[in-house]
Amino acid sequence: MLYSLLPLLLAPSLLWRFPPEAASARDAARQALAEDAEGHLLDDADLSRHLKATPPSGGFGCLADEGVCGDVASAAIAALGIKGEVIVEVTPPTKGGEVKATLRLQQPGQVEKRWQGQGQGAEGAVAAAVAAYRGQGALIFEVTPATARLEIDGASVGEGGGRYPLAPGRHALRVTAEGHRTLETEAQITARQSTHLKVELHRMAGELILSIKPREATVFIDEMPISDPSAPISLPPGEHALRCEAEGYDRLSQRVTIKDHTQTRLRLDMVHAEPPWRRALRGVHADTHAHLYYARVALGYATVDDGALDGGFGQGNQRVEVAAQRDNISLLSGEIALGWRWGELGLIEPLNVQIIGGGDAVDARLSDETLAEVQGDGPRAQIKDLQHTVIRARIGARYPRWRLIPYALLGPSYTRGEFTLSPPEGEAGVIQVREWGLNLEAGARYQHDDALFIGAATSVDWAGRMTSTFSLSLGLALDLPEGL
Repeated sequence: MLYSLLPLLLAPSLLWRFPPEAASARDAARQALAEDAEGHLLDDADLSRHLKATPPSGGFGCLADEGVCGDVASAAIAALGIKGEVIVEVTPPTKGGEVKATLRLQQPGQVEKRWQGQGQGAEGAVAAAVAAYRGQGALIFEVTPATARLEIDGASVGEGGGRYPLAPGRHALRVTAEGHRTLETEAQITARQSTHLKVELHRMAGELILSIKPREATVFIDEMPISDPSAPISLPPGEHALRCEAEGYDRLSQRVTIKDHTQTRLRLDMVHAEPPWRRALRGVHADTHAHLYYARVALGYATVDDGALDGGFGQGNQRVEVAAQRDNISLLSGEIALGWRWGELGLIEPLNVQIIGGGDAVDARLSDETLAEVQGDGPRAQIKDLQHTVIRARIGARYPRWRLIPYALLGPSYTRGEFTLSPPEGEAGVIQVREWGLNLEAGARYQHDDALFIGAATSVDWAGRMTSTFSLSLGLALDLPEGL
């Protein structure tokens, strides 16, 4: 015989056939198949004895001298009811000593299947090929509709159901069909076993009808672009992510639920995009309330308006009294302040000190001047070297938006003023003025970080003469030491 025979319980319907020059590979096959091969390794004499002891599934044919056997092995296969055979082929060793073994499974009416292995010598090659054979499992797949396409591990394997040999382990399956919802799942394949999987795809029976403003908006559903959003959109039942984009408009995103055999109508009006600064003003930055207390300094430009004065000084046996400042005077100012934040919106500033000074001389009206003298073109009294020290205590409110903090403060003020009065005749003298008034300040601060801020404000003091100041300030927000 050209082949030795190896029928195995591993696959009772298969016959294993080895070439005579690879007899040692039979032992390798026995070891690779482990206990499945025990007691089933036969030589030619064993085969004859086995045939005599085994009830045939059909007639012995040529084995019973009913004709001439062209192939004794094939006759034995027919007699035993074996439906296929595994033919083992071994190639000569390469220069590196590697031998390749091929297992060819032949079954009537089916495509031949092959497993290969390599190793040192025929024994190692056959052992590797048999190991590959033993590891094969199968997926028996049924699907509705029958035109569904199956992908296994990203590779398309065809349409409809069928039996698919697979290596043991977890495999990713993707089933698609036109007009149906795509299914993605997994299948766990076990060696030498068949795994059954039955799948029924759901039809995409729902429709979404959109009305979008602006009409040129680009629409995405589940991150897939929609070519014609004005036409009905077929979607599978369930929840879907809808996104609309258009130049000059804010992105619009929302979820929409589609039901079977139902039209869902949705009207969407996109909102014009806002500049970044406007968007920022909608919130409040954490730096604006990072610290409770603050200290600040400011420089400004102040104007003391004309108005009544009450003061004088002695000059010899007479006293010079000033009645009013006739013109406005512009001065420079410096300011320091301490305060704290009361809650999120309140402000308390118990100490604010402003020093105002400088400016050109302005005309003054003396108390004993007659109307004619006031209106005449003669020499006039003048005020110069005006200096104001203003002390204030105020409370107020703030309204932070992003890093900007508009605020307003209100409280009493006490002014200590001093200036030099030069009468038309005689020597000049120094006059001091004390006034109580009311102060109002309105401004805004920019919180650069959790500590540093800058600001601008307008402050007005109402007293005998109104004083208005525009100032720029620099401040520092802080927390008091724990020991205080």
